[in-house]
Amino acid sequence: MDPFNLQNYQNGTTKPGEKVKLTIAIMLPQDYIRLRNFNVCIKKEMDRINKGTWSFTKYFYLESYTIIIHKNFHDIAETICALLNTQSNVAIYINYNDYSPIEAINSRLFLKFATFINMPVMTYIPNAYATNRPRKNEIQLAPTMYHQIEAMMSLMARYEWFKYSVIVTDYSGSHEFLRAAENLQNSHLSKHEFQILSVVKLKLKKNRMNKTEIIRRFKLLAPETRVILLHCHIDETNIIFEVANHLGLMTYEYMWILSKNVIESQLYNNYKYSHFPVGSLVLDKIMDDLYKTLNEHLPPEIAEEVTRVLYGPPCRKLELCKEVIDLSKEENFDLQAYGFDAAEEQTRAKRLVRIGAIQNSIVLPTTEPIVKQREAIYARISTLIQAAYLSGCNIVGLQETWHMPFAFCTRERQPWSEFAEHALDGPSIKFLSQLAKKYNMVIVSPILEREDDVHGEVIWNTAVVISNSGKVIGKTRKNHIPRVGDFNESTYYMEGNLGHPVFDTQFGKIAVNICYGRHHPQNWMMFGINGAEIVFNPSATVSGLSEPLWPIEARNAAVANSYFTVGINRVGTESFPNEFTSGDGKPAHKNFGHFYGSSYVTAPDGTRTPGLSRTKDGLLVTELDLNLCRQTKDKWGFRMTQRLDLYAKSLNEAIKPDYKGQLIKE
Repeated sequence: MDPFNLQNYQNGTTKPGEKVKLTIAIMLPQDYIRLRNFNVCIKKEMDRINKGTWSFTKYFYLESYTIIIHKNFHDIAETICALLNTQSNVAIYINYNDYSPIEAINSRLFLKFATFINMPVMTYIPNAYATNRPRKNEIQLAPTMYHQIEAMMSLMARYEWFKYSVIVTDYSGSHEFLRAAENLQNSHLSKHEFQILSVVKLKLKKNRMNKTEIIRRFKLLAPETRVILLHCHIDETNIIFEVANHLGLMTYEYMWILSKNVIESQLYNNYKYSHFPVGSLVLDKIMDDLYKTLNEHLPPEIAEEVTRVLYGPPCRKLELCKEVIDLSKEENFDLQAYGFDAAEEQTRAKRLVRIGAIQNSIVLPTTEPIVKQREAIYARISTLIQAAYLSGCNIVGLQETWHMPFAFCTRERQPWSEFAEHALDGPSIKFLSQLAKKYNMVIVSPILEREDDVHGEVIWNTAVVISNSGKVIGKTRKNHIPRVGDFNESTYYMEGNLGHPVFDTQFGKIAVNICYGRHHPQNWMMFGINGAEIVFNPSATVSGLSEPLWPIEARNAAVANSYFTVGINRVGTESFPNEFTSGDGKPAHKNFGHFYGSSYVTAPDGTRTPGLSRTKDGLLVTELDLNLCRQTKDKWGFRMTQRLDLYAKSLNEAIKPDYKGQLIKE
């Protein structure tokens, strides 16, 4: 007897698309109300599946029966008879108290009956007595320690997180949790070469370990640890995560994966999500890309309409060569490519240009020597620029101060000021000039600039535009300097003094609005007035501060000024050797927060590309027809109706000390 018809599927005698009716019987102990509620949820899910429209090749029509198992032999026999009466194909056995001896005996009796009638049983929380012997009809669905670790490793394999550390306390089940991790990595999952980097054991019962001792134990974690598996009681998470936060381990640079008991305790005790690391998978699913998230969780027709409103009409997807696709997989960076089209014109040929927006994280820890950090970033950027070349890019834009950590949060002049360099012949400029000439591309390089001694060796936040000939065309400086949160940039440099230059390159007129300048509409406007067709916005901004604004500002600027905008944000979390404060009364910390990437391009008509990853390095390739700039001006008339004279007069009055606004009172 083969209730699932599995043998036929294996032998190929059951054709794909053949309908199979699957009836499920769900059995729950009668004295557990919560599990009866669980049964209601299962029924609702079955109804949803049956009523849905699916594109699967195999269809399963589900029907369920609820059968209560009582605590004596006679009632169990009656349960089996009732089960046979339903003509069910499979039974889901839900047992709440898997350590109770009585429940264990009931489980053994029930499973013996099920085996006798050759019915598959899917057990939810099976106990050791009932499942200590393999049964060919029993499918283990329960979240035992073994299954939890297996699920964790399956997830880790998907994202190629093969190295991890384990933290356990003396809470019940910790020994089994650790043993399961050790056994599984040496079993059928060993092909993925999983490696436990370090194991930290904490003794927290009866306060046997103080905070100082916990910190000492945490420092035993291998330095390369980025994925942490945790098994503990919910009440122990407070001290664990407090120490983890103190040591800079609760950022998006780290992924915490928690065991089932922490989830259950969290749900039953109404613990707030904020008690857990921002990267804990069981509680705070990371949304790597809004566009993908919408398309994964909404029906296609709704997702299409939602993205139309949020992003405009869909962009044309570009086909890239196999070489660059393989390179992105080998080097583990996000690669996306889109195109914007303009209407055909009779008197002007298309002006097609491909641009590449590169976002990247730092490569080495900030404790490494300056030269090593810089060279490691150079190597990474070299790979990404090579990918841009293979993708046919004519212009490449990098993120704000791409050649260094964004260390301005620390307020420390040393060693971070050592990254500053001359805008004509500094090390990063020489490095990029060679690539620009080699690949025949214009490169926008935002750096930390140090002027020569004639000008007092003053530091500026600068963007250098390098021609495809390898020569520097010119530079622009950051016009607006933030003084908010950890953005302590005025400790290092002040507002720029070069105005709003536009650079007339072989591939179009480009400008650079550095980071915080995107919050100022007049800044964007002046680049448009000076004739820009593409405005890059190299940035370094974190999720806790600006992420809701990020998708709006560069897009709005593109619409208001009838040019293309390229928002580029760095990615990753950067920790620094010394703690610093934010002036908000919160404890000192070592990291700035998560730089969320999400770089994107917007056309003059408001259409924008999806964003790059929030967590990975990336290259966004976009093909533009610069004719769309004039076409949008003609269609909407924003420049024609701009009324600069009106605002020039009003602004000239507004800057006077005795200005009184046009406020009319009743």
